Amino acid sequence: MVEPNPTGTEGRQGEFEPLEGWPYKSDFQQSPVDHFSIDRLPARSRRKAMLLCPFLGIWGVQSFYLRRPAPGWSCFVMTKVGIIAGLLLLAFGEPRAGLVLLIGLPSLSWLFALWTLLRLGSGAIASDGMGKPLVP
Repeated sequence: MVEPNPTGTEGRQGEFEPLEGWPYKSDFQQSPVDHFSIDRLPARSRRKAMLLCPFLGIWGVQSFYLRRPAPGWSCFVMTKVGIIAGLLLLAFGEPRAGLVLLIGLPSLSWLFALWTLLRLGSGAIASDGMGKPLVP
């Protein structure tokens, strides 16, 4: 009878080397996989990004879809700040400043979305933020 060893490789001493201090049994351990490798990421569609621009571009959704989070967050924050600060200023009796913020900042965000739409349509943006080419 063979004594069980801590790696779970009973009776197969020549096939496997026991790992020192390894908490898992090597018989059942999968090889490590890089789940965030660029090769494993799905390709992004240019058409979907172009559809996101006019409809959800005020929130920067097209930038998040294209894996470019910095412009997406800037559009999102500009829109949120414009809406919240504009409504607060309207509520506290500053209608002119409130309307400027309520209309101005989301409009800037939407103009950035339209600029992204034009760049996508002309082919100036040919890859996503990770460098993977866009699918037509």
